[in-house]
Amino acid sequence: MRISIVIPAGREEAEVYRRIAEFSRLVRKLLEEHGYSCEIIVVSDVYTQENLKSLSLLSSKEKIRSIVLTRRLGKGGSIRNALHYAKGELIALLDADIPVTPKYFIELVRFFTNLGNIDILVAYRKHRPRILRKALSRIYNVMVNLFFKTGIRDHQTGLKILSAKAKNIFLSKTVSNILAYDTELLVKARNYGLKIVEAPTLWLKAPRKSTIPIVKMVAIITLELLSLISTLKRQCEIEKVKVGEALVIEGTAVATFPEYRSNCRDESIVARVLRVFCEKLLETT
Repeated sequence: MRISIVIPAGREEAEVYRRIAEFSRLVRKLLEEHGYSCEIIVVSDVYTQENLKSLSLLSSKEKIRSIVLTRRLGKGGSIRNALHYAKGELIALLDADIPVTPKYFIELVRFFTNLGNIDILVAYRKHRPRILRKALSRIYNVMVNLFFKTGIRDHQTGLKILSAKAKNIFLSKTVSNILAYDTELLVKARNYGLKIVEAPTLWLKAPRKSTIPIVKMVAIITLELLSLISTLKRQCEIEKVKVGEALVIEGTAVATFPEYRSNCRDESIVARVLRVFCEKLLETT
C-alpha cells in the first residue's frame, strides 16, 4: 500500500526543514519494513528566495516533492493544491514541526489499515503544555461541537490520515483556505457518512512557535468558523478558481503548474466579507 504524506509549511526556520528531512529518512525506512511505500510532499505558500532555496535543497537531497505556491492561500489552500499530486491510497496530513516520532506515525498508519473500514483517523493531542493554546483549543472545539455536533475532541490536530474517499471530500466539497479547513473537512465527512476514528497521541515538543501570531490566529479562525456556518447553511456549489502558477520541484527538476483556490460559487455577502478579511489578515503575516 502506498501512502502520501503531505506537509504544509509557512515561514519556517532551518530547524523545521531539518526535522522534515530527518523524519523523511526514518519514516521511509520504517514504512518499507512494514510493507508500505510512500511519497512525501512539502507545500508552501510563502514565495521567497530563501524559502525556495530551502525547499529546493530538501527536494534534491531527500527525494521529497516540493510545491511552492506563488499566491498566499493559507494552510488549507496549500494542502488542497498538494492533494492533486498525491498518488497514495492513504493520505497523511502532517504539520511541519513533525509532532510525532516516525515510529509512532507507523503505528497510527498500521492502526488505520488494520481497522480497514474507516475514512479519517484523527490523532488527538493527549497533552498540550501551553496553557493558553490549550484553553483556546478547548473553547474552539466546544463551539464546533455546539454548532455541528461532530463529537470530535480535537478538530485542528496536526496529524490526520485520510482514505481516498475522504481525500475526494476535501477536494470537491470544502472551501476553507486558511485555518478552518480541517474543521470543514470533518464536518462534511460526518454529513456524507464517512467513518471517523480518534486516536490519543502524545505530541512531541514543538521546535518553534506558530508562524501566525496568536491574536491574528484567533481572529482568522473565528471569522472562518462564522463563514463556515454561513456556507454550510446554504449548501453552496464549489468551484476552482485559478489564481497563479505553482512551482513543483522534484530532485533538481522544476516544473510549473496552475495554482487554484476553492470558492463557494453562490456565497453570501457575509461569507464573502469574512473570507476577504481573513485573506487580508493572512497577507500581513
